[in-house]
Amino acid sequence: MKYYKQLKDFKGHSHSVNSARFSPDCTKIVSSSADKTVRIWDVSSQKEIKVLEGHLDSVNDAQFSLDAKKCYIIGHTSAVSSVQLSVNGNIIISSSSDRTIRMWDIKSGEEIKKFAEHTKAVNSVQFSPKNKAFLSCSNDNTIYACSLEDLQKKIQLKGHSDHVMKAKFSSNSPFIVSCSKDKTIRIWDMRNRNEIKKFEGHTDMINDVTFHWMILLLFHVLETALFDYGMLILKYKHKY
Repeated sequence: MKYYKQLKDFKGHSHSVNSARFSPDCTKIVSSSADKTVRIWDVSSQKEIKVLEGHLDSVNDAQFSLDAKKCYIIGHTSAVSSVQLSVNGNIIISSSSDRTIRMWDIKSGEEIKKFAEHTKAVNSVQFSPKNKAFLSCSNDNTIYACSLEDLQKKIQLKGHSDHVMKAKFSSNSPFIVSCSKDKTIRIWDMRNRNEIKKFEGHTDMINDVTFHWMILLLFHVLETALFDYGMLILKYKHKY
């Protein structure tokens, strides 16, 4: 970390912190924790502004609205694993260990759709770049891509032999990348629903992965530690 240094330190949670996000104007941070709380912080003063309590289990994600005036915490029947706001700011999508994916209307706060095809905890959900579909992955070893308009229009991807921790769309191609507890990273082609590449070599579960332009940056964090285990960067050039 030669070129980086710690600028600020925010303390207050009494258990592990599961997520931290800036507000759109970067003046505040919202954090969620295994201590069952969500906390809002002022960036400049480093002070805690608000503590949101009431959850009965670990809170895994929270997010500000586009105008930074609201903070959204989703209510499933079990721990929430991920939350994302749509591009137009009208819908929130969330995933949970209650095995469901739910969509919520921001203005009314009401649940508008529920997807319950996974048979075990859902680890992640993500809108497609144009917000026409969503992508989910689960401890049932599967990935689903599903139309937002019609939840019956869905694609199931199978190949991982253990929990799928993350699955993400590419922003400019028909590909999906996923990572798993089976120690592999896989790339899928949505056009034919096939796995087209498998990366092996990790010695423990892989918790996160992402696309970046034409280069696939693969970041892994071992379950046993958060630092000093390095970063694996693999370049994958696809052919059209």
